[in-house]
Amino acid sequence: MISQHVIKTIAKGLAIVSILTGTFALSNINPQVAEAAMAETRTSVNFRVGPSTNYSIIRKLTAGTPIDVISHNSSWSRIKEGSTIGYISSSYITFTSTGLTTGTVNLRKGAGTGYSSLLKIPAGQTVQVLAGPSNSWYKVVFNNLTGYVYKSYLQVTENSAVLETPTANQIVGETQKSYTLTADTPKYMNATDAAARTNSVGTYAAGSYYIYKTSNGMMNVSKTEGQAGAWINPTAPPAVSAPAAPTDPYAGYTKMTWSFTFYTNLASENGGWTTTALGTRLRYGVLASNYWPLRSKVSLPGWGDFTIEDRGGSSFDSKYRMDMLIPRNSGESDYQYKTRVNNMGIKSITGYIKPYK
Repeated sequence: MISQHVIKTIAKGLAIVSILTGTFALSNINPQVAEAAMAETRTSVNFRVGPSTNYSIIRKLTAGTPIDVISHNSSWSRIKEGSTIGYISSSYITFTSTGLTTGTVNLRKGAGTGYSSLLKIPAGQTVQVLAGPSNSWYKVVFNNLTGYVYKSYLQVTENSAVLETPTANQIVGETQKSYTLTADTPKYMNATDAAARTNSVGTYAAGSYYIYKTSNGMMNVSKTEGQAGAWINPTAPPAVSAPAAPTDPYAGYTKMTWSFTFYTNLASENGGWTTTALGTRLRYGVLASNYWPLRSKVSLPGWGDFTIEDRGGSSFDSKYRMDMLIPRNSGESDYQYKTRVNNMGIKSITGYIKPYK
């Protein structure tokens, strides 16, 4: 029976051969346990959203930029730089080694003890080895910091990462067959509109799509493989959802227009009464009507919210007539109060009513 050690050794060997030859065979490597291979850019190179020069440029990577290679073939490599995943030409990649610190060691700005320490790397930490040893110093990357460590504190091994095998939705030659939208994305009738982000004809919902073709970094995608769809701009921000419709403040109310008159809380004008038909105090916010049920709610924009709590004479038997209680102003005599309210006359007011049930 083959031991686990032998199996791991074979897997490591196959990974290294794949890196050196730029080839992969579709295998059963579990993508859940596959690791990215550490590398750096050989010279400055365009970092693109897809595996072709037709795809738009995310940014330009300078020579010596540390990267993680997720998948790789002889033409293009899917990489991660920082927190961004994209593609660069495979010819611009130099695969690097890893090192394990054998003790606490200074990560210095330069190759020598005369250079200041960026930080101390604890024992047992893995670093990415970019170059060396040169004059007993390795150039390394640790926690996204590039610096130098003394060779006596570093056990260096060859790059032993098992690369993730390209699948149908990663790299096949220079074509990426599927594409995942992580948010609702505007769609367009043509690549020109997609590039300009104008004349959107709707949105594609977040999900998986098939790429039909590309043009100058724009993608034509659809839900059916091999079928043309609409165009999208991979670099465009997600579609902005339409704002939620405002809540109708008058839901359940009926809009109406009434003829309003106005009355006082003087007992002499209310048949000797100083309270409403419900026995409540005469105050602002009280309406009188013989048609609408007592306790019905009325909202009059510009006037306020009211409740029908009172009754009146026969003129208020109509559904279109209302009487509004107007309170006394401070310091007003009965005569002044009565005169002011009577002079308000009759007003046509549009509002909303919710009859009491």
